[in-house]
Amino acid sequence: MNHFDASVTMSSKDARVVVVGAGAAGLSAAHHLVQNGFSNVIVLEATNRIGGRIHTVEFGDGIIELGANWIHGTGKENSMYTLAKEKGLIMEPYVFLDRIDGHWCTEDGSIIPKPLIEKAWEIFCNIEDMLSTFLHKTDIQISQSEFMESSLETALNEFEFEDQDLVKAAFNCMINYLGFHEGDYLEKVSLNLNGLFENIPGGNVKIPPGFCEILRTLTAEMKGIPVYFEKIVKSIDYCNSSGKVNICCNSNAADDKYLADHVILTCSLGYLKAHLHDLFTPSLPVEKMESVNRMGFGKVNKIFLFFDKPFWSKGEGGIKLAWKQKLDSFDSGQWYRSIFAFDEVLNNPDVLVAWIHGDAAEYIETLSDSIVLETCIYILHKFTKKANISPTGIKRSCWCLNPFTLGSYSYFAVHSQSSDIKHIAEPLYNDGKPVVCFAGEATDERTFIPSSSVGTTSFYDKCQQLNNENVVYHNIFLVTHCRKKDPWLTQCGNRIDSKIVLQASEIFEDIERELDEEINYSKQLSCEDYFKVRFQEKLNQRKENENVQIQTVLDSLMKGFCLFTGDEARFISANLLHISKEIDGVDITVPQGLSGVLQSLVDELPVNTVRYKRYVNRIQWNSGIHNKEVKIYCDFDTSVDEYVADHVIITCPLGHLKQNHEQLFEPPLPKFKIEAIERLESGKVEAIFLHYEKPFWTKGKGSFFIAQESIDGGSTGICSGYESAYWIREIPTCSNVLLIWIYGNDTDHIISVTDTAIAERCTKLLRQYLGDKDIPEPTSIKITSWCSDPLVHGAYCYLSTKSHATCVTDIAEPLLVGEKPVVCFAGEATHAKWFSYAHGARSSGIREAERIENFYSQ
Repeated sequence: MNHFDASVTMSSKDARVVVVGAGAAGLSAAHHLVQNGFSNVIVLEATNRIGGRIHTVEFGDGIIELGANWIHGTGKENSMYTLAKEKGLIMEPYVFLDRIDGHWCTEDGSIIPKPLIEKAWEIFCNIEDMLSTFLHKTDIQISQSEFMESSLETALNEFEFEDQDLVKAAFNCMINYLGFHEGDYLEKVSLNLNGLFENIPGGNVKIPPGFCEILRTLTAEMKGIPVYFEKIVKSIDYCNSSGKVNICCNSNAADDKYLADHVILTCSLGYLKAHLHDLFTPSLPVEKMESVNRMGFGKVNKIFLFFDKPFWSKGEGGIKLAWKQKLDSFDSGQWYRSIFAFDEVLNNPDVLVAWIHGDAAEYIETLSDSIVLETCIYILHKFTKKANISPTGIKRSCWCLNPFTLGSYSYFAVHSQSSDIKHIAEPLYNDGKPVVCFAGEATDERTFIPSSSVGTTSFYDKCQQLNNENVVYHNIFLVTHCRKKDPWLTQCGNRIDSKIVLQASEIFEDIERELDEEINYSKQLSCEDYFKVRFQEKLNQRKENENVQIQTVLDSLMKGFCLFTGDEARFISANLLHISKEIDGVDITVPQGLSGVLQSLVDELPVNTVRYKRYVNRIQWNSGIHNKEVKIYCDFDTSVDEYVADHVIITCPLGHLKQNHEQLFEPPLPKFKIEAIERLESGKVEAIFLHYEKPFWTKGKGSFFIAQESIDGGSTGICSGYESAYWIREIPTCSNVLLIWIYGNDTDHIISVTDTAIAERCTKLLRQYLGDKDIPEPTSIKITSWCSDPLVHGAYCYLSTKSHATCVTDIAEPLLVGEKPVVCFAGEATHAKWFSYAHGARSSGIREAERIENFYSQ
């Protein structure tokens, strides 16, 4: 294949614009300039060809792409797509990439059934789509690996237990695919900033004649614009008295010098990182250098194998490598574990391509063709169990150690900042003139990958719009209350069979669904009574020899139900349980803490809006003082503060209202509201956090459920004060901490004992259930005190057997003077559907603010 060469040789080395690099960005810049009337433009290219990281070569009976492979997206905003379509290089119907095609094989030669793959791929894609939603403004950085692995581990529970090992292997392959797509191991890739990347819709499209043909169409229209090859730019002096830019090149051991009004630099981010301190005079601004260093530059390569006689049928050559065991870190002896697939190559029927990323992609560049070829044959044998696999040729890309690329494509690393690409793209000025401009995929804020980022517009305006609208994003982990994932252990150290757990979970979930609807009982029935009867009815329909163990798990699940409802089952109303509603989806935790969500609201309030250490002890709500309607008295240090207001929104916990409503309100609350406050119950839940200097458990394996099995007709309990313990949970954001929840009367017990005694009892519990007498005591302990806190008096509310259906809405009813809502009530205990939830609290606060707003609008 002939490379484009300069058709005009300039006698002078002075130029109006010098473009450094003859890749997609450089040729697009030069083409645009000449099409808009610029003359005296030259292009300097370090290698002996055009294309940069687009590199189409002949191999086998056709062509292969050593670099960029697809056009990402078929929207009009993709300038590469519109150019290819305009030049007739993409013919309908388009050739789309379909990642699910082919056989998904494990290392023992098993083929994962297609229905499992289709379901797993759909789940994976849904989770991958969520990556773009985590753009946020906090200082805590989270990797994509943490989010993806947590989410996929949770997703395993959507499959039958016997299928989970195969699905996990498929997920491992998909993680490898995503690593190749991002450009590096996901541990290095930022979750927080993924939302800055804009996927262009329309799928990934192949170009049958080769990607390089797009660039040839540009060069064909660049008559008079010379491209000089093997010109390695060594220095760029952009701030001197002449007002010109001096470019010094090393060419065939001699120095060439060029003088220009402007330079457009399109080198790779990898090259820029390596030459940050020796390429520019004067040095780049500190902000730009820091951004260059923070951005990640991927490591990706391809291995092409040619077969005289393919061992596959056409259209069925795709082999996805689904390893059952995932490597925790790179191992040069197993570099092949970073290959996610061998795929067929478009219009080259005798060739397979292997995709590899991360440190492994760099490592294989140090190996000989014969070693790489032998290893690929070994892997194909291992996964397909076919003997007739004999490739006769190999061709590899080498982007990582190539001195002019030093990598593949850019990505936001864990420590990157949202403004880094903008800073890299910022021109260098001399007397207000942009003398050095920066282009290339690493400078496009929307689509920083090689094949779609040429000539696109800035994404910064959109980011600014988000800032102006005060949109706050928070990174999260998906963490579900999973009955199927963590082991269930008994006080004798026995592990309950997962099939028993599944059967018990099905029974329990069936009964829970019954209570989602109103049950037809004329008298109040406790959840303890209802579940006990339904358990027995369900067990009578099953094999008697399994019933004892199923009952053990059901009893433990009942504890979990009580914990999340807020108290012991004998107090919780079965009749009214249907009133509380759950929102679809899994439970999530916020790594920087839920308080960070509230702090983001406080940060947007005027200074001194929130006043601390003001204990409200009396509210006069029908006083008429100064034409206002409410007077509030607060204890503050040793004095009393007084406030007069048109409206008050009270958000104190239900427990505080129960304890203080008689002396708090003047005049007293209406009788219906007092009755509702007294009938609705405030739950009793506490948490015990155990911190260890060094975890005694394997990371990710520290959680288990507690199940007390019956022995000789009785139940051997655990230490007093821990009968309600249900789940020992490893904290995903604190690797050295375990959490134990307790509820009900057990919360009264821990108030009366010391932290040391609690730590000893927790250690006894862990040793007993894990069957390991060497488990150490924690180095420190932290215990919540919601039930004894005088400003809280409990955890979250629930409808008890004394409650009636309108308790929550009665408490939420405002106090009126005329038609004016002078005292409004908010908080989780006032939300008709989401009482006991944080989102119920937030929603109720907005509801009461809107109530006041609507009063004035009417």
